[in-house]
Formats: sequence, C-alpha cells, structure tokens
Amino acid sequence: MAVVDNSNSKLLFKVYVNIKWRSRGKYKPRRGPKKVKDGAKIIRETSPTARNAVRKFHESGAVSELAVAVQEAAVAAQDTGHSVLCRTSYRPS
Repeated sequence: MAVVDNSNSKLLFKVYVNIKWRSRGKYKPRRGPKKVKDGAKIIRETSPTARNAVRKFHESGAVSELAVAVQEAAVAAQDTGHSVLCRTSYRPS
C-alpha cells in the first residue's frame, strides 16, 4: 500500500473547522458580504493545497489500490453469499 503525506488533508480539515466555528452565532446582514469575501479568500488560499493533495493521491496510486481492494472484498462477499444460499433452502424470489 502506498504511503501518502496527509498534512494537506489535516490543513483542509483545519480550514473546514475554522469556517464552521466562525459561522456560529447570530447572523447579521451587514456581515454577510464580508463573510462571503472571507470564504472566497480561504478557498483561494487552500485551493493549491487541495490540488497538490489530489496530485499526490493520484501519483501514489493509493486510489487505484483502494478501488482494487474494494472490488476484491465485494467479490468475496458475493461468493460467500452464494455459497450460503446454496447450502440453505432459502431461495430469493
């Protein structure tokens, strides 16, 4: 399994938590435009970080390995289900 540096995901999580924390409290219409601008600024600042995280995931092959592992698990579960059904008198209609 490939090893991926997750510092980018930690940064994105911190940004998400920061946005959620800031958005608590009463809404004041005067602050609406400023909050939108602040949100846009945060997105602009974190966009390259997210892009780099996606590139690293793609380059490491972690997503492909995960997809293969999920497919193998699904086939194993399907085979197990078939063998259980063949041993019992239950037949789905």
